[in-house]
Amino acid sequence: MSRTTSMSSEWTNFGRDLMVSLTDVPRGQWTTHLCGQLRGAVRNGALRPGVLLPSTRVLAADLRLSRGLVVNVYEQLVAEGYLESRPGSATLVSSMASRPATANNTQQKVASQVVRHNPGLPDLGLFPRTEWLKAYKTALGNLPDRDLHYGDPQGYEPLRYQLADYLGRVRGSTATPDQILIVNGYAQALAILATVLPRVGIDTVAVEEPGSNGTRGQLQYWGISTPPATVDNHGLRVDALESTGARAVLVTPAHHYPTGVVLSPDRRRQLLAWVDAGPRYVIEDDYDAEYRYDHAPVGSLQPLAPDLIITGSSVSKTLAPGLRLGWLVLPTALVRDAVDTKAASDLAGPTLPQAALAHFLSSGAFDRHLRRSRRRYRQRRQELADRLEPHLPPDAITGLDAGLNLCIRLPRHLDDRKVAEQLRSRGVNCQALSYYHQTAPTQGGIILDLATTTDTHLDHVIASTGTEAT
Repeated sequence: MSRTTSMSSEWTNFGRDLMVSLTDVPRGQWTTHLCGQLRGAVRNGALRPGVLLPSTRVLAADLRLSRGLVVNVYEQLVAEGYLESRPGSATLVSSMASRPATANNTQQKVASQVVRHNPGLPDLGLFPRTEWLKAYKTALGNLPDRDLHYGDPQGYEPLRYQLADYLGRVRGSTATPDQILIVNGYAQALAILATVLPRVGIDTVAVEEPGSNGTRGQLQYWGISTPPATVDNHGLRVDALESTGARAVLVTPAHHYPTGVVLSPDRRRQLLAWVDAGPRYVIEDDYDAEYRYDHAPVGSLQPLAPDLIITGSSVSKTLAPGLRLGWLVLPTALVRDAVDTKAASDLAGPTLPQAALAHFLSSGAFDRHLRRSRRRYRQRRQELADRLEPHLPPDAITGLDAGLNLCIRLPRHLDDRKVAEQLRSRGVNCQALSYYHQTAPTQGGIILDLATTTDTHLDHVIASTGTEAT
């Protein structure tokens, strides 16, 4: 008689399923076998601490065993410390039960390292939970049933309309909804571009030097070569770009990452002349242009050459990276192939978060959040400047006027990687400037996070950079 079962049982008012098997187990070994299965499930993490088990009555009925046998099994595992049993309550997996170092623990450790070593992320304590929840509820309440089907691979149409309005109003973009592709964060945008561009003969994309390691790594993962083009105090050097021979370049013109410099008007003109001499493309990473503190941010490059500029961004800096919501503004000639690539990747993005963001934009909640967070970051930026500038040489700090990170240039005798490692050991979210270089830099620096740096952290920064006031 088969005794394999997937239980559908009840404890109080809700069901508990549990996969156990007594197939071909002799009658006299049922207790030992059931004990071993449950014990093993706790040990290997299949049953995690705090998980409720079916009642002895339900488990016995589903396995067609005597209740007394199941009671004995539970009591044995309670005695061994695998389960907990409380009078009048359910039996559950013990919070003290041993379990292996799970992938979840490893992932949490890796995730914390990514955050700790990635300055420039938003203060997640500023995330507008109440307004986002309201937008989500409103979107869900208003969403027609048909929109819960597989969505449009180009993205939820109302969101594309809202983004077209927002980008036109805030970034000067001339994008239409038909040119916008909704993606699961900027990383997916890069993966799509790395698939589409080779089909038009482009397998090399020049990148800024220094520049985002994550961006460069994404492109390289998908087979794109990424020669470096030097950035100086005026932004990308177009003569250095010319020397790479690349027919596409990825730039952060509104606020270079990680140094914070802005592409100067003259360099913008040179870059537009370069792309116009094509066939070439400029990929504009417009990652945090909303956070400008001294004056209005420079506009997007997109309206200056809409057939040659690809603009990408997301809400990772303005709201939270965990939302995984981003977009590409594409030249018309690339839209169809990009949408097909997105569809082949994941059919379509999730509709509900897109609908929530559409409402968040249309209701004005996004603008209100930006005003609040911009005030907070501006205040913190001033606090950092007041604290650091008396201890630093003139022009040692760049990036204070915009964005969520700043760059401190170090004296040439200091190894910035050793300084960064020392600071991280003291809890400072920072990275060495040389980390963002493909070639050896002439001067090191420290990239410091705006959102998480405390006064105590600043004491460590001042001491570690060897720039204490004397």
